[in-house]
Amino acid sequence: MGEEKEQPKNDTEKKPEEVAPKKDDGPIPVVYKLDLHCEGCVKKIKRTCRHFEGVETVKADLSSNKVTVTGKMDAEKLRDKIAERTKKKVGIISAPPKKEAAVAEKPPEKKAEDKKPEEKKPEEKPKESTVVLKIKLHCDGCIAKIRRIILRFKGVQLVSLDGSKDLVTVKGTMDVKEMLPYLNEKLKRNVEVVPPPKKDDEKKKKKK
Repeated sequence: MGEEKEQPKNDTEKKPEEVAPKKDDGPIPVVYKLDLHCEGCVKKIKRTCRHFEGVETVKADLSSNKVTVTGKMDAEKLRDKIAERTKKKVGIISAPPKKEAAVAEKPPEKKAEDKKPEEKKPEEKPKESTVVLKIKLHCDGCIAKIRRIILRFKGVQLVSLDGSKDLVTVKGTMDVKEMLPYLNEKLKRNVEVVPPPKKDDEKKKKKK
């Protein structure tokens, strides 16, 4: 049996990417302007600055009334500290540039589309109808009572009674299906709807 030859390693294999180390911002010099009368003032300011967090070096120039502080401190807080200790006005001539905070751009607000007012459909008026009812009418008292009860029903406009035939004609926009049980309950008697005459019957009557 022949010996198996080792296959050469593929040089194209991806190597793990080396992550570049983040650059650490070094100490930044800040120049302050204030009145320096003597060496005593300079020593006091240097002592104040050196005790402040982040300060590395302090240099003072009596002739130009300038103090240069190098380090990673908060320039404005240090200025306030020097002013508090010396009781003098302290100005910053040069300060480290402030890192601009990345402001997320807001997407443009979509204008609300002008919605067209919905056209209101005209309300359909209930159709007027006429219905003839068969009710037993005993006397004038019954007729007056029945007329009064029917007129109370919603949609009823006109009521005419025929005592001789026990017929009551009702006109209006009322719901006949709801009116019948209402009348049966109120009148305590049977109420029937008389069907309208057929066209054939009308023609026969005309011929006669």
